[in-house]
Amino acid sequence: MALQRWPSTAGLARGRVLLLHGMSGIADSWWRIGPALAARGWDVTAVDQAGHGGRPVRGDAGHDALAQAILEVYPDGPDVLIGHSLGAITALALLEREPGWARTVILEEPASSLAPEALVGLAASITADVAAVRQDREAVVERVRRDCPRWADEDVHWAVQGIAELDPEPFARHLIALAHDAHRRPSTPERILAAAPEAYILVADTDRSLLEGGSALNRRDREALAAGLPEGHVIALDGGHCLHRDAPGEWLAALAAIIG
Repeated sequence: MALQRWPSTAGLARGRVLLLHGMSGIADSWWRIGPALAARGWDVTAVDQAGHGGRPVRGDAGHDALAQAILEVYPDGPDVLIGHSLGAITALALLEREPGWARTVILEEPASSLAPEALVGLAASITADVAAVRQDREAVVERVRRDCPRWADEDVHWAVQGIAELDPEPFARHLIALAHDAHRRPSTPERILAAAPEAYILVADTDRSLLEGGSALNRRDREALAAGLPEGHVIALDGGHCLHRDAPGEWLAALAAIIG
């Protein structure tokens, strides 16, 4: 399945929410968020991105291919579009193709541009993680549980399952290509402000980098977004890169403040 759906359980639906997971995620990884939003009256859909959940990647794993894979299974824009990490990149690609495709845009931990050596390292890490799950899944489960002590058991399970169902090669190739071509690494604030000038940004309240278990959005980009977006649209939460797993209560409270 490319889709996971949670229909409103609170009577007439208030609108439609689309959830886009991050790298090595899976639609089922929204196991807590989907039902919680459905209980608040939203029709919620999560999509397996290209290269995830067994879905193929057609060609390069770039922005356009990721956006096209979403449109193949979810052609009509939602009322609320939520993208985490890689999902934020895909969300921006969808909005660049069709401005106004979503009424409200919420980007969780959109990543700043990485240095070439970091991109190459990330490519190697993705490939190594998939190989590790195939070789000794329980060892990876224990590693994720140790590295992410705030996660529920279900979060750990779906994180590892997402790795198991990832096709790493297209993404590794894409990251290495980015490392060798600075023109393909646009400024994150510029891209967000151009494609989604009313977006909300959920960001980890930390100065630690992504490689240190912190935020993928560096301080300079965070300040640029705070200056360029409407006041109150950059929201800091206590956690790391995966805020909806680290701090689900605070994450849902932030969404309630945004979408009512």
